[in-house]
Parts: sequence; structure tokens; C-alpha cells
Amino acid sequence: MREGCPVLVSPVLGETGRGIAPDENSRRPVFPKSGKTKDGAPAKIGGILLYLLAVALHYVLLSDEASREAEKREVEARVLARDSELKALKTQVNPHFIIKLFEFHQRSNLK
Repeated sequence: MREGCPVLVSPVLGETGRGIAPDENSRRPVFPKSGKTKDGAPAKIGGILLYLLAVALHYVLLSDEASREAEKREVEARVLARDSELKALKTQVNPHFIIKLFEFHQRSNLK
């Protein structure tokens, strides 16, 4: 350092004022001793974990949507089955009702 220049002391730069400088043997920066590694492994692991969490959440949401659609189809199938059963019962009742009505009318005319 030049003499007469003020030296700034900060947590990032340190007392030397050099800060993050490339190492002589590699092109990777050398960080001050703060628990970080030279290759940024904790950041990579955190990024990977965040990505896996996002993927898991995506698949959970897809599964939830698929189960809701399946439930909706099941309800629609029940309604259609009930309607068709009701229609079948109505067609069975109508001829019986017509025959009984006809027989009643014939008996009332005979008297």
C-alpha cells in the first residue's frame, strides 16, 4: 500500500484493504474468513435444496389438482347414474299407471 493513504477497515475488506482478491494459484476469489468456502458450496447446496423444494411443491400441487378433477368426475358420474335410474323408474311407472287408469275408467263406465 502507498504511504499516506488512509486505510479503510470494514468487515468485507478487512484491515489490509485488499478485500476479495484472486489467489495467486487459481482464478477463484479468496474470501475473508467468514465460513465461506472458495467454491461457494453452501450457496450451491442452498440453491439445489431450494430447487428441489420448488419441484416437490409443484408435484404436490399437480397431485392435488388431479385428485380434485377425479373427485369432480366421480360426482358427475353419480349424478348421471342417479338421473338415469330415476328416468328408468319413471318409464316403468308410466305404463302401470296408464293401465290402472284405463281399467278404472272401464269399471266406472260399466256401472
